[in-house]
Amino acid sequence: MIEPGEYSDTLRALGHFLDRTGASSIEIVDRGDHWLVASTLGSETLFETYHLADLRNEGRLRRGDPDNRPDSGLSWMLRTLGHVLDTLRATSFGIFQVEEGFRLTATNSAEEIDRTYTLAEIRALNEERRRDRRALEA
Repeated sequence: MIEPGEYSDTLRALGHFLDRTGASSIEIVDRGDHWLVASTLGSETLFETYHLADLRNEGRLRRGDPDNRPDSGLSWMLRTLGHVLDTLRATSFGIFQVEEGFRLTATNSAEEIDRTYTLAEIRALNEERRRDRRALEA
């Protein structure tokens, strides 16, 4: 099971993988010991916890690699939504790409969340997270 605090890195790595495959209209559902990932490519893939850990570790190794292209669409958007999940300390979630952006459903020990984030809101959250990180590094 992916724990709160690991969603951001794991979703970033999964987004990088999905970007490379050309996937769009994605759906990701946390099913405890695996995530179900579906896309317009017509496939549904089960990513077991160890597959997700491998993707996350590969992503961490790519950081700082000059040949590694910068985060593209799904990678940074999913990382940003992962940060939301980490902040909420979510214990389960679903992410669904919709026309406006992404619908995020999540459960934690206190509540259930169901919210749609527009692309502009995701961009703003990403910039806010970057500013916060730069302030901590200064």
